[in-house]
Amino acid sequence: MKPRASRIYPRELFTHPQGLLATLIGTGLGSGFSPIAPGTAGSVVGLGLLYLTYDWNSAFRWLLIVILSVVGTWAAKEICVASRQNDHQSIVIDEVVGILITGMALGKWGTLRPDFINLGLIFVLFRFFDVLKLPPARQADQWSKTLPANAQWQIGFGVVLDDIAAGLQALLVISIFYSATLFFALH
Repeated sequence: MKPRASRIYPRELFTHPQGLLATLIGTGLGSGFSPIAPGTAGSVVGLGLLYLTYDWNSAFRWLLIVILSVVGTWAAKEICVASRQNDHQSIVIDEVVGILITGMALGKWGTLRPDFINLGLIFVLFRFFDVLKLPPARQADQWSKTLPANAQWQIGFGVVLDDIAAGLQALLVISIFYSATLFFALH
C-alpha cells in the first residue's frame, strides 16, 4: 500500500518573496490548502478564471494557458523541492490549467456559451479525466512521481503535464459531443 502524502506544507516557502509567490501560484491562490479535495478546489478557481476569460480571443486564451503552464511548472518545482515530495497535494495550478484547456470549448473559439450547464459539464468532464487518468495522462503522472530528486524542473513539468493531457481529453469529448449534436440537429 502506498503511504499517504504529507499534508504538512514546507514553512520555508513563507520566509522569502520567491517562496510566497510560488505558494500563491502553485496552490491556486491558496485553494490547494483546502482540507477536503484540494484538486476540486483548484478546479473551482480555474472555473472562475475561465468565466472571466471566456470571451477573450482564442490566441490570448491559449497564451494564458501556456504562461500558466510555464509559471505553474516553476511553482510546482519550488514546492516539490521544499516539501521533498514529487507532487505535494497542495499544488493545484495544474487543475487550473486543465480546466482552462477544457474550457476552450467556450466563447469565440468554441461553440458553447458560459452558462451553468456548460460550466458544469466542463468541470465534471475535466475532473473525471483528471481522476481517471487515461493514457497518456497516467504515464505522465507516473513519470513525474518516479523522477529522482535532482530532476527538479522535470518533476514540476510532470505535475502539470498530466492535467494538460486530462484537459485535452475532456476538450476532445466535449467537441465531439457538441459536433455530433449540431450535425444531428441540422439533418
